Amino acid sequence: MAKVRVRFHKGKAVKYLSHLDILRTFERALRRAGIQMLYSEGFHPKPRLAFASALSVGVTSEAEYADFEVVEGQTAAFVMERLNRVLPDGLKIVEAESAPASAAALMAVVNAASYKLHVHKVDPELGERIQTLLNKEEICVERQGKKALRTLDIRPWIYELRLEGSSICLDAASGSAGNLRIEEVLSLLDLDFADVEVHRTGLWVRSDQSLTGLLSGGTA
Repeated sequence: MAKVRVRFHKGKAVKYLSHLDILRTFERALRRAGIQMLYSEGFHPKPRLAFASALSVGVTSEAEYADFEVVEGQTAAFVMERLNRVLPDGLKIVEAESAPASAAALMAVVNAASYKLHVHKVDPELGERIQTLLNKEEICVERQGKKALRTLDIRPWIYELRLEGSSICLDAASGSAGNLRIEEVLSLLDLDFADVEVHRTGLWVRSDQSLTGLLSGGTA
C-alpha cells in the first residue's frame, strides 16, 4: 500500500457543493483517471480516501487536504497529473507527495485553520468591534447538543483576528478538541454570511503557538 497526500483548491465554481458532494466527485474522478485504489472491506467497498476537514457550503479554499491509499508503484506526481485531467472546474490539486503508510489520519492531527473573510461593505466601526471582542476574557455562545443547549466559551479558540483593508483575517481552532464556527464570529461582529465571502487559506497542526503544515516543509 502507498499513501498519497494532496492539497487542492475548491474554487467558486464548486463552492456550493457539500462535503459529501466533494467526496463523491473525487471517487468518480479516481475511477475516470484510472488510479488503482485500495478499497474498504464489506458488501459495498469504497475507495480508501480521507479528507482533513469538512468545508462549509459556500466557502472557497486554497488549503484542502486528502489522503488516497493507492496500489504501490503509483507516484504522487502521477496521481496529481491524472486527477487534474478529469476533475471539474473549481477543483484542482496543487501539491502532492507520498506519505508513510503509518502517517496519522489528517482528521486526527488538524487542530487549526486560517480564513480570510472579504467584507462586501466595511462598517467604519468594524475594527473597533473586533478589538472589543479580542479584549474579552470569555466569549460565551450557545450550541445545540444532542439533548440540550450547551454554553461554550469560544475565546480560547480565537488565535488571531484582525482587519486588513476590507478583509477579516482569522486563525482559529479546528477539530475535535475545539472547533470555532465562522457564523459565530460573524454574529459577534454584527455580520452574517451574506455580508462576506469566506475563503479558507490554511489548515494546520498547532503546537506551542506555532503552525505546521500538512505537507513536508509547510509552516506558517
